[in-house]
Amino acid sequence: MYLMIFGSVIAFTAYIFAMRSLSMTTLSLYSYVNPVVAVILGWLVLNERLTWVSITAMAVILAGVALVRSGSMMRRAAPLRRSGDEPAPRGGLALEKPEQH
Repeated sequence: MYLMIFGSVIAFTAYIFAMRSLSMTTLSLYSYVNPVVAVILGWLVLNERLTWVSITAMAVILAGVALVRSGSMMRRAAPLRRSGDEPAPRGGLALEKPEQH
């Protein structure tokens, strides 16, 4: 009964809420953060042993999540349009066609 309520119903409801309110990049990071939360809850609630290996692994996971988040924020802050006079970057496409007179 416990697994049905907490493992399924509440988790699924929280995930649906997150799908409606978060970006897809942030939502995709859920699966990476989930083991970190599980290890911390196991340590707090069930008094499981927390080793340096697991702490290091959690730090690597959180650093990777931070790296992905900072990359998506930087991409969002970049200018989206190019002027017609400026050539497209090598291997890229111009986002705006130059005006023809």
